[in-house]
Amino acid sequence: MKKLFLILLLAMSSSMAAPPITVVVPFPPGGFVDTFGRNVAKYLNVMSQQDVVVVNKPGADARIGTDYVAQQPVDELHLLVSSTGSMLFNRVLFNRLNYDYNSFDNMVPMVQTPIVFAVSNRLGVKNFADFVKLAQTSKLNCAGSSASTIFVGKYIFKQLGLTEIQFIPFKGSNDMIVQLIAGNIDCAFETNLATRPLYRDQKIQILATGSNQKYANSPNVILFSDIVPGLTFYNWSGISISKNSQSKEKIFEALKKISRDPAYKNSMHDLGLEIVESPTNGNLWLEREYQKYEALRLQLKIDKLD
Repeated sequence: MKKLFLILLLAMSSSMAAPPITVVVPFPPGGFVDTFGRNVAKYLNVMSQQDVVVVNKPGADARIGTDYVAQQPVDELHLLVSSTGSMLFNRVLFNRLNYDYNSFDNMVPMVQTPIVFAVSNRLGVKNFADFVKLAQTSKLNCAGSSASTIFVGKYIFKQLGLTEIQFIPFKGSNDMIVQLIAGNIDCAFETNLATRPLYRDQKIQILATGSNQKYANSPNVILFSDIVPGLTFYNWSGISISKNSQSKEKIFEALKKISRDPAYKNSMHDLGLEIVESPTNGNLWLEREYQKYEALRLQLKIDKLD
């Protein structure tokens, strides 16, 4: 009888266990957003005492995964690993979205990494000035793995009159980097996280960075602000949750604890990511950022995409 009682008790406790938290990454495995999301999921598992599952739903410049989270029922706990592209530049660059950041409550940004400009060794250029000379006389292509990287690339090239360079969008950074190393694409705008190790191994050349600090011992790597005065550019990533979710306060409290955890800070630093203090109102911050870049799009006469 006692044994039967224990079995029933275990069955009841199992059925009453909290449902798992699903962390949705709208990009393929291995990139900046995925790396950040998986690290947050690991700490969230400990902080929340709930199972945490990471699911990649890439495609359409992060629109597929982002839209998926926006449409989840309020009683199911899905978190979105949001980014500069999914929450900001998709709205700047596309005519129609099935979501916007007001579909979510946003804790953004949590970490950031600068965008860099990298070229294939096949081009044989060692500095940005040589690249510009080559681009003025050759037909080149350039890649980006997100809406934000393509936007900043088009912006810089337009300032230099290099409007003939063809942009090739990639679903994620891994395949794009492989193609850059192989010389199948000429250049790319991508995160420092994805490109810096390859630069150290001399598999690619980095010619410019969107950081506000130059690379140590790399005089050939200039700043974006040396090309366009005042320009810095970072990709950030944070966590977003459906505005109607019943558990958002609990989750955001756990995320705030994670952001203060020394082990978490060390893990982000080891990955080469900079921790950013999230604004009190993430949605208001996003609206201000949107207005800034939408004005820039109009100024540059960049057409929106369908």
